[in-house]
Amino acid sequence: MKAFVLRKVGEVGVIEKPIPEPGPNDAVVRTTTAMVCTSDVHNMKGAIPLEPDVTLGHEAVGVVHSFGSGVEGFAVGERVAVGGVTPCFQCESCQRGFSSQCRGRLLGGARFTVQGDGNMSEYFLVNNAQANLAPIPEGLSDHHALYATDMLSTGFVAAEHAELELGETVAIFA
Repeated sequence: MKAFVLRKVGEVGVIEKPIPEPGPNDAVVRTTTAMVCTSDVHNMKGAIPLEPDVTLGHEAVGVVHSFGSGVEGFAVGERVAVGGVTPCFQCESCQRGFSSQCRGRLLGGARFTVQGDGNMSEYFLVNNAQANLAPIPEGLSDHHALYATDMLSTGFVAAEHAELELGETVAIFA
């Protein structure tokens, strides 16, 4: 499969990689739509140390290609969205409600470093798929669903952590 990778600081490229194999709790998704995140730009500029040839990206949607024996409720060929952060929901950070600081394997870009290959490739691995896949409703395009994978969900989790009440007005500087 083709993957968009960081060759070295300041140099990206498309290389061939094998299609990932899912573990018992994982899924492999065939990418249909993806976006570049500012995190990818920071990674490319060297702000975050990365191993050579790590696949970039953590904003994508696609269809289930395969899944492990422990994954239930999904079907091969089903359209799914995958959050920009893919926590394990089992480590101490996740159990305390800080899933963005998960100590497990995260999809590229989270926890201030790329923990594994991201999803700017033809196929990508989703750890803990049971919790990290979301079916895309019929009638919703991949392009629209894509915005929920990071941009929309980041805003919602920020509002939750700020304990905002529905209808409150806030100013955000970023």
